[in-house]
Amino acid sequence: MSRLVTVGAVSALVLVLGANATAWAQEDIGTARAYITQGKFAEAIKILDKLIKERPEAVQLYFDLGRAYFGMKNLPQAETAFGKVIAGKPLVADSYFNRGVVRIQSNNWAGAIEDFSKVIELNPKPKQGAPDLVLESRDNRVGAYLQVNKFAEAIQDATTVLTADPKRGFTLLNRGYAYEKINQFDKAVADYGAAIPLLSGADQASTYFSKADLEFLKLTQLQPAVDDYTKGLALDKNNVGALLNRAACYFQLKSFQPALADYSAALALKPGDGEILKNRAAVYLQLKDYKSAIVDYSGYLQKAGATADVSVYRLRAACYLNVDPKNYAGAVGDLKNYLAKNATDAVGWKDLALAQYNSIVPPGTTITKAQAGGLTDAITSATKATTLDAKQADAFIILGDSYSFQEKYKEAVPPYTSYIALAPDKPFGYEGLGRVQYNLQDYKGAIANFEKYLKLKPNDAEIKKLLNLAKASGGGGSATEKIAALTEAINADPKDPVAYTNRGVAYFEMQDFDKAIADFQKALDLKPGELQYISNLASASYSKASKTKAEADYKAASAIYTQWLAKAPSNADVLLTMGDISLNLKQWDAAISSYTKYLATNPTDAKNQQAVLTNRAYCALQKTPPDLTSAIADYTKLIGMNPSEPKFYDLRGRAYQDQQNLAAAAADFEKFAQLSGSKDPDALKNTAILYFNTGEKKRKANDPSKGLPEFEKAISNYTAYLALKATDAQALYGRGLAIYRKAKASTDVKVKLAELKKAIADFEAATKADAKLADAWYYLGLSCDDYGVADELSAETMFPKAIAAYEKYVSLPGVSAADADAIKKRIAQLKEAL
Repeated sequence: MSRLVTVGAVSALVLVLGANATAWAQEDIGTARAYITQGKFAEAIKILDKLIKERPEAVQLYFDLGRAYFGMKNLPQAETAFGKVIAGKPLVADSYFNRGVVRIQSNNWAGAIEDFSKVIELNPKPKQGAPDLVLESRDNRVGAYLQVNKFAEAIQDATTVLTADPKRGFTLLNRGYAYEKINQFDKAVADYGAAIPLLSGADQASTYFSKADLEFLKLTQLQPAVDDYTKGLALDKNNVGALLNRAACYFQLKSFQPALADYSAALALKPGDGEILKNRAAVYLQLKDYKSAIVDYSGYLQKAGATADVSVYRLRAACYLNVDPKNYAGAVGDLKNYLAKNATDAVGWKDLALAQYNSIVPPGTTITKAQAGGLTDAITSATKATTLDAKQADAFIILGDSYSFQEKYKEAVPPYTSYIALAPDKPFGYEGLGRVQYNLQDYKGAIANFEKYLKLKPNDAEIKKLLNLAKASGGGGSATEKIAALTEAINADPKDPVAYTNRGVAYFEMQDFDKAIADFQKALDLKPGELQYISNLASASYSKASKTKAEADYKAASAIYTQWLAKAPSNADVLLTMGDISLNLKQWDAAISSYTKYLATNPTDAKNQQAVLTNRAYCALQKTPPDLTSAIADYTKLIGMNPSEPKFYDLRGRAYQDQQNLAAAAADFEKFAQLSGSKDPDALKNTAILYFNTGEKKRKANDPSKGLPEFEKAISNYTAYLALKATDAQALYGRGLAIYRKAKASTDVKVKLAELKKAIADFEAATKADAKLADAWYYLGLSCDDYGVADELSAETMFPKAIAAYEKYVSLPGVSAADADAIKKRIAQLKEAL
């Protein structure tokens, strides 16, 4: 960062010489001085030039002329004028001071030093109301000394000035800069700190940054640097250099989120800057946000091109190896680019081998012998790593695993042996060596290594199986004999938690959960708080509960899982199981809480996410009252994940229906039927009713659509239903009513009559299917009535039908007296019309 070095604190010109004009030209001199005061420098110069021609020996005229030229920023002429004053009165300090000021403004540092030194030499006594010229000369000389790199002299002058007046901010600032230049950083920081409260605005911000730079870059005082950068940025928020330096401090302090914020702010000010991208990527890497780190490293590499720092390839490769999903091909490419310039980096070769190996054998998978042929590159790279550095343990395990997959068992033995020698506390070498020894029929060696492996990973069922097979092949015992042997070991040492754990595992595998629980609990009692023992006990307790379905067993499992969760609050398996246990105990809020925490910690686990969202929605619906909104939200997420799965539409539709969101419910039920190919009559009828009711709401609310789209869908669903149950009176009535609503909404007489005719047919069929369906008789009468009104030629036919239907309606029980009276009046009107 550029530092503030100021000579801007120079004094103004002093006005002493020539203050008392003689009677000669007193009026003109007064006028010229008035012009200078008013800033009319050209007018003043014109008068003074005239007077000087008359009296060239009048020194005071040159003094005023210098002032005027200075005001016009004509510094050469001002310097000449003050020089003439000095020539005339060489022992008067004021003019030396003024010329020094002019020379500073002209960047004539040596001349300024000479003039200010002369003032100091003359040592004039301060005049009342005027500045102390000696003190001001020393202050101005500080800035001039800085410009010619005379830092010791600058410090001496500044110290003298500050002794007399310690509140001079720029003087403190300049002395701090001088201390910085001679590497006395503590003193520089102290002066910058003292100067800050005496400055303002940009000067104050810049001084904060100067102080912070020294604290960060020279004194490694990271937190003080952060504090000063922060104060400076509060005044100058767009200072990219300060943002970058503060980010670097945060990074070294391991405060990665603030560092990320600063690098991002800097990038907003300098979009696409390659170095900033590289630095921000390093922060993302520390935060394990590998995807973002990859984006930034890629941006840097693209920006830097051929001049890129090749170590960035190494870093991006590390991201590729850690990102989910892993990008082994990307890591291989980057590591090759890196190793092209760093061929002796054993760790780089090891990582390349790891990437090449995992690209053929992704973690947790197995491969065929034919596929194992692709491990040749991994073997080559791992061999290179171990040749460069015989302590590259991971390279040895890659070699051993690669040879093992290729069924080159004899070749696998040496690298496994080397790995075990380097990492005797790790299980992988024992497992690998045990496997190849088993395949080489060296059962004694396999047993020894499997047992060592199981001491490190006692719950590995596959290795236990191989161990038993090895024992059987080499004279080993049965599972029952193994339990007996472990019981003997417990009797010999009743305080050995490992023996209880191993016997508990054996009982667990036999599904004797009570005995397994007892052994796991004993191991935990012997070593309280041991996470592995807690997890064993939890697994056995839950397995028992799953088998018995007993509330007491679920409660016991819940208690131990709660202990496990206290040790590993973000453990996905624990959160998932806790949710399931709470669900079985009908503790809906607790289940929802566990499922929610699980989803937060496992946002990419699509398979379990579906089950968890389904369960969470179920729990929300079981609450009193049901949390319909939350359930709908979860079903919506499930639909987003599985847009072609019909059951989620059915479940969400039911929730919408309970929420009285009829339109949404109808749409979901229709989607369910479409996706499932379901011809379930009840579903079709229910959907039809929902669409009709939605249309009715719109119609009654004077919706511009008049509910017609919903009535059409109701008709469609009723029609599909009636194709299955043709004599359902309620469905015939429902479809007829939807058609009637269409007819009433139509302004085209022909269309209206056609729809009324369909409605009449449905109402007639409904009354035939159920002669006591009053509403069907009413709407049959109303439809015939409307038809006769709309078509006078049909009145003689339709009005009698309407009368007959109306008379049937009023004769049925349940019709209110008011309705009956109104209908009877209409019957009378229709008879009169006939």
